[in-house]
Order: sequence, then structure tokens, then C-alpha cells
Amino acid sequence: MTDRLYYHDSFLYDFDARVVESLPREGRHAIVLDRTAFYPTSGGQVHDLGVLTADGKQIAIIEVADEEDGRILHFTAQELPVGMQIHGSVGYSHETDVERIYRDARVTTIYEGTSEIQRMIIARDLGL
Repeated sequence: MTDRLYYHDSFLYDFDARVVESLPREGRHAIVLDRTAFYPTSGGQVHDLGVLTADGKQIAIIEVADEEDGRILHFTAQELPVGMQIHGSVGYSHETDVERIYRDARVTTIYEGTSEIQRMIIARDLGL
């Protein structure tokens, strides 16, 4: 199971981790890290993008997916060996205002819908 660092710090953009599994999935390279700040596609929210740095090389994160068993698959442009230490950097320059607002709010689990205060804050930030 992957430790989801974004639950502890939604503004964490850099982290160190270790590759614990490397597997082919749907004809692509996928790795599982022991910990991650990359948020997977979930509930209509698009996954985070960024890069992994290993041995001085940058490897692009193409997609991040949540598995039912708690693992988070990081689809990469190339295969990485199990045990490799990496440095992850979540890219945020591609985000729109709406994505930023949802990213900042993602650590809050909302039960039974969004509260009126949250709707007002989101509307204010969007200029509505």
C-alpha cells in the first residue's frame, strides 16, 4: 500500500520515495512507490503530472491511477527497477484556477455534499 503524502500536506510538491513494484499494465510501464504526493484520477478530478528524478535523469509521469488494493500506479515513460530511490516533483504550472481550488481542498473528505461556506469560497475564488 502506498503512503499518500497529500493527505498530510496538500501543498507538498517534492518528495523522496522508493520503487517497490514495477509492472507492465495495459502495454505501458507502471511503478508503485512506497510513498507519493501524486494525486490519482478520482471522482472526476484529473491526476497530477510531474517528473521523477532517478540517477540524474528525469522521467515524466504520464498518468496516476488508484488501484482497489490501495496501491497507486504511476505510469512512466520508461521502466524503473524495484528498489530504486527517486525524487518526485509534482508539476503544478498546468493547473487552472478550478484545478488549484480542488487540489487545495482535496484533503477534506466531504460527507453529504458541499457545505454552503465551501460553495461561497469556491464561487468567490472563481469570481462568480
